[in-house]
Amino acid sequence: MAALQAFAATLRRAGAPVDEVARPEIDYAVSDDLYVAMLFRAISTGLPESLLQATEQAALDYAEGPRGYPARIARAVRLGYPAMEQLLEQQQRLCRAWARFFERFDVILCPIMPTVAFAHDPSGSGPRHIAQYARRLRIDGTQQPYLNGLQWPGLATVANLPATALPTGQFVEGLPVGVQAIGPYLEDRTPLRFAQCVQQALGGFVAPPLRAGS
Repeated sequence: MAALQAFAATLRRAGAPVDEVARPEIDYAVSDDLYVAMLFRAISTGLPESLLQATEQAALDYAEGPRGYPARIARAVRLGYPAMEQLLEQQQRLCRAWARFFERFDVILCPIMPTVAFAHDPSGSGPRHIAQYARRLRIDGTQQPYLNGLQWPGLATVANLPATALPTGQFVEGLPVGVQAIGPYLEDRTPLRFAQCVQQALGGFVAPPLRAGS
């Protein structure tokens, strides 16, 4: 968070108006649930029954609660037409909330991922997404589910919003911090233009310092 606040301060010094407390009127947990449900319902289409059953069994094996990824994904892969229609209606309400936000602001800046670059982790067993359930990311000093990496990109994706990734020039533990600029629906050129203006004003990507043994 400190790195993004420093980036915001740099933008302000460059002359950009920055509001650090502005937020769309959405429930972020609901948005995340919607994204996970729609994503895994879409990618489960055509999966063999054996993998659907394995997904349901994994939800029992990991027992991370109703909002854990194993449980949410197990529910998603079995969603039928009526449930999908309800999700689409919920998505439209979410999109309208974002549209109201963009009546006042050009872009919103968010993290791209909950961490900077992390080591490749091939651990876990089971097919496809199930192997990821055992993996963990270290976020703010605590171990969090590996699939938490979906949360920030899903924020824009589930609302059909364009987003452009750009460097901030900030570093955490020697690794570069990026940010995504999310723009209004169908205004793909808005976050792209913002990224271009940032590059012109602040410069482009800055390589991280070499580490010992690199």
